[in-house]
Amino acid sequence: MFNKVFGNNEKLDLQFNDNTLVGNLSNVDAYTETKSTGYQKSLTNITFNNVQLDSSSKEYIAATILHEVVHAWINYKYTAVVSNQYQHSLMAGSYRFNLMRIALQEMYPNLSTEDAIDLTWGGLTDTVEFSGLPVNERQRIISKNIDFKKGLKGTHC
Repeated sequence: MFNKVFGNNEKLDLQFNDNTLVGNLSNVDAYTETKSTGYQKSLTNITFNNVQLDSSSKEYIAATILHEVVHAWINYKYTAVVSNQYQHSLMAGSYRFNLMRIALQEMYPNLSTEDAIDLTWGGLTDTVEFSGLPVNERQRIISKNIDFKKGLKGTHC
């Protein structure tokens, strides 16, 4: 899906940055912004917050990359501005959610399905879909994401 959209499309540029995010973005892992760069051309900048991801496992970082690339994909598909909340709701839908989970397991074949699912929920805890999960499942997901983010679980970079 991502290669089809961004791979050989001269109208779309995707750029990855590693930086320290400040202000109201200082507590986020990454931020995606898409801007028009001319007639039917756009540039999407994905900035990873190196302060937040400093100790994170490879699996957590990969899940963060996938999450942000789906933001970029949604920005491409929806020509009107779509809120972050709505984008997260779209990601929590089974189609996009499973694409991210499968991609994560393709990169890390030894990652359990439960861990891949839990990492895919990372960044989506503000959704109605997440709120609909049983309390013990939500707690496990949050706890596991903290462990992967802190490098207590997974592969160190």
